[in-house]
Amino acid sequence: MGGGWGPWTRKYGMCCERVVGATVVLGDGSIRKLRMSKSSEEERELSEEERELLWAIKGGGGFSYGIITEFVIETFELPWEMIKFEINWNKSRYVPEDKIFAIRDSAPTPTLTVLKAWEDVIASTDSEANQLVGTNLKITARHAPENAPFDPHAVSHSCTMYGYWEGDEDSLLKFIHKRFKSTGYALRPIKDTDKAGRKYNSKTEGNGDRYVPYGDQLMSSWDRYSFHNVDRLMQGLEGLPFPPDEDQPAPHKIISRLVNAQGLGEEGHYKLLKSLTSPLVLPGNEGLGLVTYITLGAITGNYYEHVITPEQKTKSAFPYKDKLFTIQYQTWWNETDGQKKEAQNNEVFTRVNRALDWMDVCRNYDIPNTSGAFISFKDSSVPTKTYFDKSYEELVRIKQTHARDPFNHFCSRKTII
Repeated sequence: MGGGWGPWTRKYGMCCERVVGATVVLGDGSIRKLRMSKSSEEERELSEEERELLWAIKGGGGFSYGIITEFVIETFELPWEMIKFEINWNKSRYVPEDKIFAIRDSAPTPTLTVLKAWEDVIASTDSEANQLVGTNLKITARHAPENAPFDPHAVSHSCTMYGYWEGDEDSLLKFIHKRFKSTGYALRPIKDTDKAGRKYNSKTEGNGDRYVPYGDQLMSSWDRYSFHNVDRLMQGLEGLPFPPDEDQPAPHKIISRLVNAQGLGEEGHYKLLKSLTSPLVLPGNEGLGLVTYITLGAITGNYYEHVITPEQKTKSAFPYKDKLFTIQYQTWWNETDGQKKEAQNNEVFTRVNRALDWMDVCRNYDIPNTSGAFISFKDSSVPTKTYFDKSYEELVRIKQTHARDPFNHFCSRKTII
């Protein structure tokens, strides 16, 4: 597997860090059962081949080293209660007379204010911030005329922070007010459907503490815009909490990079916001189901800062343990059923190429304090060495030495070789 980012990353690390075993079919058909124990003595019972294969599987990407038929994952205790929440800034609204979505606030919050506040929160590992077990920040790209003046301190974009909070509603509200009170935030009201999970307790079950099974309510579409909801808003209706199109496939493009441990810094902030303000992002795109935005996914947190030891950090091939967060530029064009029937004969296709040009510009944009690439299979133009970073040479050696695949049948454009 690659990293395995998710809602628990700040507290428990990437999923690859919790892989303690696997069953893999090598290129010659032989089977290896790889098992690792917390005991270093037991771990040394693995052969060199098995140790190195397990290391490569933990963060070295899929398919390169064999066919994985089983992963063994070290689990963790679920919290008593976890809440998923959304905070919005500069929410765009449909303007019928112009047939576009636009920010209508009389005094919108500068995106720089939101970005800095979010970055400060994820860089913190105090006891309060550690209750934020996972989060990302979505910032929508916006149109700017060619050669228009750009002020990083004033420019505003629609922003949404998604988060998972280990605790009750009162503690969450206090945290948000303390950390974001200067940003002019709008917290979406917390409903029963926002309970990502709550354990069963027979002593309190009759007192309003309803049991919520973990897994049923987890957020599955942090990085998707729902065109179903966009269409409803254009009709003057409210969006749905679980729109039917968010779990459906749609044409899209994703490119990525990561932010170094020290954070973006002043120039990095300015350049990131400049990349999101472009003449290639056309007015009216959103109403046609063509959306362009970034998602910033927090990596840093208590796990990588304080829990995992330097020795444990060497036990997986995932090369980005010291990064602050990921940056993923995304373009989706979510078509209605009617547009799908029209195939190429619909207006969205007059705009897709310019949206993809925006992606190409952003891929090579000079943003200080960023490096690497977090998702390679979505962007074949990323050099393999860039993606695997400092683990690359060792992963190539392990593939050549232990995969028993002399003709490289375990190969795609983004496998290790």
